[in-house]
Amino acid sequence: MSSWLLKTAVQHVFKELPRTEWWNGLMQRYVTKGSQLRPYGEFHAKLKACHRHFQYYQSCSRKPRDNFSVVEIGTGWFPIIPIGLYLCGAGEILTCDIVRLVQPDTFAKVVEYFCLFDQTGELDKILPEARRDRISELTRLARSPVNASPIEFLKRLNIQALLGNVCHLPLDRESVDLVFSHGVLEHFAPPLMAQANDRVSQSLRTVVGHEPFYRYGRPVLLVRPVNNSLQ
Repeated sequence: MSSWLLKTAVQHVFKELPRTEWWNGLMQRYVTKGSQLRPYGEFHAKLKACHRHFQYYQSCSRKPRDNFSVVEIGTGWFPIIPIGLYLCGAGEILTCDIVRLVQPDTFAKVVEYFCLFDQTGELDKILPEARRDRISELTRLARSPVNASPIEFLKRLNIQALLGNVCHLPLDRESVDLVFSHGVLEHFAPPLMAQANDRVSQSLRTVVGHEPFYRYGRPVLLVRPVNNSLQ
Protein backbone atom coordinates (compact mmCIF):
# COMPACT_ATOMS: atom_id res chain seq x y z
CA MET A 1 0.00 0.00 0.00
CA SER A 2 1.29 3.48 -0.86
CA SER A 3 2.41 5.58 2.12
CA TRP A 4 -0.15 8.31 1.39
CA LEU A 5 -2.95 5.71 1.25
CA LEU A 6 -1.86 4.30 4.60
CA LYS A 7 -1.68 7.79 6.10
CA THR A 8 -5.15 8.63 4.77
CA ALA A 9 -6.60 5.40 6.16
CA VAL A 10 -5.11 6.09 9.61
CA GLN A 11 -6.45 9.64 9.63
CA HIS A 12 -9.93 8.41 8.77
CA VAL A 13 -9.70 6.09 11.79
CA PHE A 14 -8.63 9.02 13.97
CA LYS A 15 -11.73 10.96 12.87
CA GLU A 16 -13.88 8.35 14.60
CA LEU A 17 -11.99 8.63 17.89
CA PRO A 18 -12.51 11.20 20.65
CA ARG A 19 -9.88 13.95 20.72
CA THR A 20 -9.16 13.56 17.01
CA GLU A 21 -6.75 16.51 16.98
CA TRP A 22 -4.68 15.02 19.81
CA TRP A 23 -4.27 11.65 18.08
CA ASN A 24 -3.44 13.25 14.76
CA GLY A 25 -0.89 15.54 16.39
CA LEU A 26 0.69 12.60 18.19
CA MET A 27 1.11 10.68 14.94
CA GLN A 28 2.57 13.64 13.06
CA ARG A 29 5.01 14.57 15.83
CA TYR A 30 6.37 11.11 16.63
CA VAL A 31 5.57 8.79 13.71
CA THR A 32 5.42 10.63 10.38
CA LYS A 33 7.48 13.61 11.66
CA GLY A 34 5.09 15.86 9.76
CA SER A 35 5.33 18.60 12.38
CA GLN A 36 9.11 18.99 12.00
CA LEU A 37 9.95 21.86 9.65
CA ARG A 38 13.33 22.16 7.96
CA PRO A 39 14.41 25.31 6.06
CA TYR A 40 15.63 23.37 3.02
CA GLY A 41 12.93 20.74 3.21
CA GLU A 42 9.25 21.51 3.45
CA PHE A 43 9.72 25.27 3.91
CA HIS A 44 11.71 25.59 0.69
CA ALA A 45 9.26 23.32 -1.17
CA LYS A 46 6.22 25.30 -0.06
CA LEU A 47 7.82 28.62 -1.01
CA LYS A 48 8.26 27.21 -4.51
CA ALA A 49 4.64 26.00 -4.45
CA CYS A 50 3.55 29.51 -3.45
CA HIS A 51 5.35 30.87 -6.51
CA ARG A 52 3.52 28.32 -8.70
CA HIS A 53 0.13 29.25 -7.25
CA PHE A 54 0.76 32.94 -7.77
CA GLN A 55 1.96 32.39 -11.33
CA TYR A 56 -1.08 30.26 -12.02
CA TYR A 57 -3.35 33.06 -10.83
CA GLN A 58 -1.49 35.65 -12.89
CA SER A 59 -1.57 33.57 -16.07
CA CYS A 60 -5.13 32.25 -15.82
CA SER A 61 -6.93 35.38 -14.66
CA ARG A 62 -8.02 37.68 -17.46
CA LYS A 63 -7.61 40.71 -15.19
CA PRO A 64 -5.30 39.91 -12.25
CA ARG A 65 -5.94 42.15 -9.28
CA ASP A 66 -3.22 43.65 -7.08
CA ASN A 67 -5.29 43.09 -3.94
CA PHE A 68 -6.53 39.62 -4.89
CA SER A 69 -8.49 37.47 -2.44
CA VAL A 70 -7.42 33.95 -1.51
CA VAL A 71 -8.89 30.82 0.10
CA GLU A 72 -6.72 27.90 1.18
CA ILE A 73 -8.27 24.50 1.83
CA GLY A 74 -6.25 22.84 4.59
CA THR A 75 -4.07 25.06 6.79
CA GLY A 76 -2.02 22.23 8.22
CA TRP A 77 0.91 22.77 10.58
CA PHE A 78 2.70 25.43 8.56
CA PRO A 79 0.80 28.34 6.88
CA ILE A 80 3.76 29.06 4.59
CA ILE A 81 1.85 29.50 1.34
CA PRO A 82 -0.74 31.95 2.76
CA ILE A 83 2.06 34.09 4.19
CA GLY A 84 3.90 33.89 0.88
CA LEU A 85 0.80 35.05 -1.00
CA TYR A 86 0.44 37.93 1.48
CA LEU A 87 3.98 38.94 0.57
CA CYS A 88 2.96 38.84 -3.11
CA GLY A 89 0.21 41.40 -2.49
CA ALA A 90 -2.86 39.35 -1.62
CA GLY A 91 -5.55 41.28 0.22
CA GLU A 92 -7.94 39.14 2.23
CA ILE A 93 -6.70 35.59 2.80
CA LEU A 94 -8.78 32.86 4.39
CA THR A 95 -7.28 29.51 5.34
CA CYS A 96 -9.40 26.75 6.82
CA ASP A 97 -8.94 23.33 8.36
CA ILE A 98 -11.12 20.91 10.30
CA VAL A 99 -8.58 20.79 13.15
CA ARG A 100 -6.22 23.40 14.59
CA LEU A 101 -2.71 22.14 13.84
CA VAL A 102 -0.87 25.48 13.91
CA GLN A 103 1.02 25.63 17.21
CA PRO A 104 3.25 28.37 18.70
CA ASP A 105 6.47 26.35 18.37
CA THR A 106 5.90 25.24 14.77
CA PHE A 107 4.62 28.67 13.73
CA ALA A 108 7.70 30.32 15.24
CA LYS A 109 9.81 28.20 12.87
CA VAL A 110 7.78 29.39 9.88
CA VAL A 111 8.39 33.05 10.77
CA GLU A 112 12.06 32.38 11.60
CA TYR A 113 12.67 30.80 8.19
CA PHE A 114 10.95 33.62 6.32
CA CYS A 115 13.29 36.06 8.04
CA LEU A 116 16.29 33.81 7.38
CA PHE A 117 15.51 33.49 3.67
CA ASP A 118 15.06 37.25 3.45
CA GLN A 119 18.47 37.85 5.03
CA THR A 120 20.21 35.38 2.71
CA GLY A 121 18.46 36.69 -0.41
CA GLU A 122 16.85 33.33 -1.11
CA LEU A 123 13.35 34.70 -0.60
CA ASP A 124 13.80 37.09 -3.54
CA LYS A 125 15.10 34.24 -5.72
CA ILE A 126 12.32 31.77 -4.92
CA LEU A 127 9.50 34.29 -4.63
CA PRO A 128 10.54 37.30 -6.76
CA GLU A 129 6.96 38.65 -6.67
CA ALA A 130 7.22 39.32 -2.92
CA ARG A 131 6.81 43.01 -2.16
CA ARG A 132 9.48 44.71 -0.10
CA ASP A 133 6.94 46.63 2.01
CA ARG A 134 5.16 43.38 2.90
CA ILE A 135 8.46 41.66 3.77
CA SER A 136 9.37 44.59 6.02
CA GLU A 137 6.03 44.31 7.82
CA LEU A 138 6.53 40.59 8.37
CA THR A 139 10.03 41.08 9.80
CA ARG A 140 8.76 43.96 11.96
CA LEU A 141 6.07 41.75 13.47
CA ALA A 142 8.62 38.96 13.97
CA ARG A 143 10.82 41.31 16.01
CA SER A 144 7.96 42.81 18.00
CA PRO A 145 8.20 42.35 21.78
CA VAL A 146 4.46 41.60 21.84
CA ASN A 147 4.06 37.82 22.09
CA ALA A 148 1.14 37.35 19.70
CA SER A 149 -0.44 33.95 19.20
CA PRO A 150 -0.12 32.38 15.73
CA ILE A 151 -3.74 33.23 14.94
CA GLU A 152 -3.31 36.86 16.02
CA PHE A 153 -0.04 37.14 14.09
CA LEU A 154 -1.77 35.86 10.95
CA LYS A 155 -4.63 38.35 11.43
CA ARG A 156 -2.10 41.19 11.29
CA LEU A 157 -1.18 39.91 7.83
CA ASN A 158 -4.86 39.89 6.77
CA ILE A 159 -4.93 36.09 7.07
CA GLN A 160 -7.94 34.54 8.79
CA ALA A 161 -7.38 30.99 10.06
CA LEU A 162 -10.76 29.34 10.45
CA LEU A 163 -11.85 25.97 11.78
CA GLY A 164 -14.54 24.17 9.81
CA ASN A 165 -15.63 22.34 6.71
CA VAL A 166 -14.80 24.04 3.40
CA CYS A 167 -18.41 23.43 2.33
CA HIS A 168 -19.60 25.78 5.08
CA LEU A 169 -17.20 28.67 4.63
CA PRO A 170 -18.78 32.16 4.80
CA LEU A 171 -18.06 33.12 1.19
CA ASP A 172 -20.11 35.41 -1.04
CA ARG A 173 -20.78 34.46 -4.61
CA GLU A 174 -17.89 35.32 -6.97
CA SER A 175 -15.92 36.92 -4.13
CA VAL A 176 -12.67 34.93 -4.33
CA ASP A 177 -9.88 35.27 -6.89
CA LEU A 178 -7.77 32.24 -6.02
CA VAL A 179 -8.58 29.00 -4.23
CA PHE A 180 -5.83 26.47 -3.64
CA SER A 181 -4.99 23.36 -1.70
CA HIS A 182 -1.67 21.65 -1.06
CA GLY A 183 -1.48 17.96 -0.14
CA VAL A 184 -4.98 17.89 1.34
CA LEU A 185 -7.49 16.75 -1.27
CA GLU A 186 -6.46 13.10 -1.06
CA HIS A 187 -8.16 13.03 2.34
CA PHE A 188 -11.54 14.03 0.85
CA ALA A 189 -14.08 11.27 0.34
CA PRO A 190 -15.74 11.50 -3.14
CA PRO A 191 -19.04 12.96 -1.80
CA LEU A 192 -17.17 15.67 0.11
CA MET A 193 -15.04 16.38 -2.95
CA ALA A 194 -18.20 16.98 -4.99
CA GLN A 195 -19.63 19.30 -2.31
CA ALA A 196 -16.37 21.23 -2.04
CA ASN A 197 -16.26 21.56 -5.81
CA ASP A 198 -19.77 23.06 -5.87
CA ARG A 199 -19.04 25.45 -2.98
CA VAL A 200 -15.75 26.66 -4.41
CA SER A 201 -17.20 27.13 -7.90
CA GLN A 202 -19.92 29.42 -6.54
CA SER A 203 -17.47 31.67 -4.69
CA LEU A 204 -14.87 31.96 -7.43
CA ARG A 205 -14.37 35.13 -9.39
CA THR A 206 -11.45 33.81 -11.43
CA VAL A 207 -9.40 30.64 -10.94
CA VAL A 208 -8.45 27.69 -8.76
CA GLY A 209 -4.86 26.77 -8.08
CA HIS A 210 -4.01 23.22 -7.16
CA GLU A 211 -1.24 20.79 -6.45
CA PRO A 212 -2.34 17.64 -8.36
CA PHE A 213 -2.45 14.44 -6.37
CA TYR A 214 -3.21 10.86 -7.24
CA ARG A 215 -6.15 8.77 -6.05
CA TYR A 216 -5.88 5.13 -7.12
CA GLY A 217 -3.28 6.04 -9.74
CA ARG A 218 -5.24 8.82 -11.42
CA PRO A 219 -4.57 12.57 -11.13
CA VAL A 220 -7.40 14.40 -9.36
CA LEU A 221 -8.08 18.14 -9.58
CA LEU A 222 -10.64 20.15 -7.63
CA VAL A 223 -11.96 22.45 -10.34
CA ARG A 224 -10.51 24.05 -13.44
CA PRO A 225 -10.32 27.75 -14.37
CA VAL A 226 -13.82 29.21 -14.69
CA ASN A 227 -15.76 32.13 -16.14
CA ASN A 228 -13.70 32.75 -19.29
CA SER A 229 -10.60 33.30 -17.19
CA LEU A 230 -8.36 31.84 -19.88
CA GLN A 231 -9.54 34.21 -22.61
